[in-house]
Amino acid sequence: MPVPPWPGDRSSASPAPGEPNPTSPVFTLAAATRLLPYLRTTLAAAQTHVSEMRALVRAMRRMEAVGRTPAGTLILAADHAAVQRHIAEHRAECELLLQQIAVHGCQVKDLAAGLCDFPAVIQGRPALLCWRMDEQSIAYYHGESDGYTGRKPIPPGTP
Repeated sequence: MPVPPWPGDRSSASPAPGEPNPTSPVFTLAAATRLLPYLRTTLAAAQTHVSEMRALVRAMRRMEAVGRTPAGTLILAADHAAVQRHIAEHRAECELLLQQIAVHGCQVKDLAAGLCDFPAVIQGRPALLCWRMDEQSIAYYHGESDGYTGRKPIPPGTP
């Protein structure tokens, strides 16, 4: 069984790089900062679901390695099906968490890194406030098409 893409590898709630999302609010630095406690908790929960899914996929592969009956059925078919159901449950929970984050207008760019962008206006231009969950505060931004590698310090006095 091929391993499906993990929720958040490329969040379906976020637009493609460089594409504006007309439904996203425009954040001030203060408003985005108020979301950080929620994001830390919610991203950590989503990351836990991804970790559980990966462990379950490893368990499925071990079951598949046990072999098949002469008729071609997996020897551990019932256990295999149960693990598949658990993976689906974790996937649904993870996707729900990512959708809840998106409702707030935050764009999850990389779930594993806890990388999020917040649409904003910096020095009169559209921009994205950029934050990773291992950072204490939001201290960087980048242009809408620059991405993480284009991060710059937020100018002093930005609201």
